[in-house]
Amino acid sequence: MKIFEMQFKPRWSDLDPNQHLRHTAYNDHATQVRFTFLDEHGFSQEQFRQLNIGPVIFREETTFRKEIGMSEGFTVDFEVISLSKTGKKWCFAHNFWLASGTLAATVKVEGSWINLDTRRFTSPPEELLSLFQKIQANNQASH
Repeated sequence: MKIFEMQFKPRWSDLDPNQHLRHTAYNDHATQVRFTFLDEHGFSQEQFRQLNIGPVIFREETTFRKEIGMSEGFTVDFEVISLSKTGKKWCFAHNFWLASGTLAATVKVEGSWINLDTRRFTSPPEELLSLFQKIQANNQASH
C-alpha cells in the first residue's frame, strides 16, 4: 500500500513572527493528514461515532530540520511506525517534505483507542486494524 500523503501551502495564520511555519502548525497539519486518511478509507467522524470509539494521544513529538516559509509548498505523509498486536496502541509518524525533497520535520504521535462510553482503552475494528497492519508492512518493506 502506498504511503498516504497530502500537499499544503502555508496560510498566513500558520506562520510565526520569524515568517516560517509555527511549531503548532506542524501538529495541526499532521492531524489533518491522519483524519483525511481515515475518512478516505471509510472511517469518518460519523463512523467513529457509530463505533463509539475515538483516538487518545499520549505523546506528540516534533523534530525540526528545515524551516518552511510562506511561499514554500510541502507534502505531509502518514506512516504506521508501531502497532500492538490488537491495534490498541499505536505510533504514527508524519514526515514534512519540501518540494526539493528535503525532510523539513517529523511529527511522531503515540496513542490508543478509547471506548467513549466506558472510557477504557479498546482495540479498533478488524477493518481498521488490517488497514494499519498493511501500512506498517509497507513502511517496513520500504525502509
